[in-house]
Amino acid sequence: MQKIFISLFALALSAAPAFAASVEVDINDVAYTGPSNPKGVRLVAGQPFTVTIKTIGGKVADPVWLEHPDTVRMNGAAVDPKPDSDSFSFYYTAVTPGPVSFPGLDVAIAGGPALHVNPIKLVVYPN
Repeated sequence: MQKIFISLFALALSAAPAFAASVEVDINDVAYTGPSNPKGVRLVAGQPFTVTIKTIGGKVADPVWLEHPDTVRMNGAAVDPKPDSDSFSFYYTAVTPGPVSFPGLDVAIAGGPALHVNPIKLVVYPN
């Protein structure tokens, strides 16, 4: 009997789908991999930029909100839901040149574990 239970348990585990959701961050539509601006992205004080957080292969359980420092001004936000993903865009203007850090956050995925986004660290150049 114990052998049958173990076999059924192993079968159930092997039949369970693997959870494969991921989260990505883009700065002005270029992938952010840290620890500074993506290659080719130059942020300038007084000019707008976009930070996008998107899930791939999973839907969010709760809306995403990106806290921002006082060195940027928020201009708006948008959500772009898709059948198997969600995208949250945050529109900012850098107020002053220098380093800008957005805190890390956890993105709750429906039916799966939360996915962590590390702090986003950018550099804003003088105008």
